[in-house]
Amino acid sequence: MELLADPKHLGAEPGFLLALHTWGRSLSLHPHIHCLITDGGLAAEQWREPRGSCFLPARIVMAKFRGKFLWEVRRAIAQGTLRLPGGESVEHWQSLLNKLGRKKWNVHLRERYRHGDGVIQYLARYVRGGPLRNGQLVAVNEAQVTYRYCAHNSDGAKRAAMMTLAPDAFIRRYLQHVPEPGRHILRGYGLYAHTKTPELDRARNLFHQPPFAPPARLTWQAYYQRRQPQAGAHRCTVCGAPLVRSRLLAPSKGPPARRPREEKPVHA
Repeated sequence: MELLADPKHLGAEPGFLLALHTWGRSLSLHPHIHCLITDGGLAAEQWREPRGSCFLPARIVMAKFRGKFLWEVRRAIAQGTLRLPGGESVEHWQSLLNKLGRKKWNVHLRERYRHGDGVIQYLARYVRGGPLRNGQLVAVNEAQVTYRYCAHNSDGAKRAAMMTLAPDAFIRRYLQHVPEPGRHILRGYGLYAHTKTPELDRARNLFHQPPFAPPARLTWQAYYQRRQPQAGAHRCTVCGAPLVRSRLLAPSKGPPARRPREEKPVHA
């Protein structure tokens, strides 16, 4: 936001969508952020596009991100809100942060996309797809879990690979990617912030688009029909009557309650 507000780079307010992605292809811990940015931003009552072929210089983005990230880590250590690994001192981490400040960090800037639909669908798969699909599971038993994933050779070519873990190791690896309750893994900034709807509407008007409106809630019948497009998919397979929601089942944090045992009649 700071860089793009600078007239040297853009001098306008774009829209940001950021998604936290914590897993590698083999379910390893690999936290990183996918960031989608509008190709330009709103400046007063006009839409301003980037001047150059690259949205922002990669070296400047790298230096800015590195500085802010390390500053936040140092502040968290000083305030005691960051829990350090057991047995490691604050001095050791300060020395490590100093070394990281002298290294070159990787910032990957991709080319512009001609349309946003495919990009949003790509991001949605990360947000809602989860770290592992059912189709990746190859074998599951009491002794081990085997799943497939896509790996890369030294030359960058993709290849299929297998990972076999003990059940407890697999569960531990999977659960490290489950966000804590209340943590948002998708955030919007700039024009996509929830407080910037008037600015977003002005930008949409410049492109002859209607004002922003929340999408209509998808009914379960429509969702089921989308997943099962054959006719009559939302009807009972026995009698053919349409399925109707009768009540909502409240979420429960514990196991279901045991049913009371029925007393059998005693005959004298």
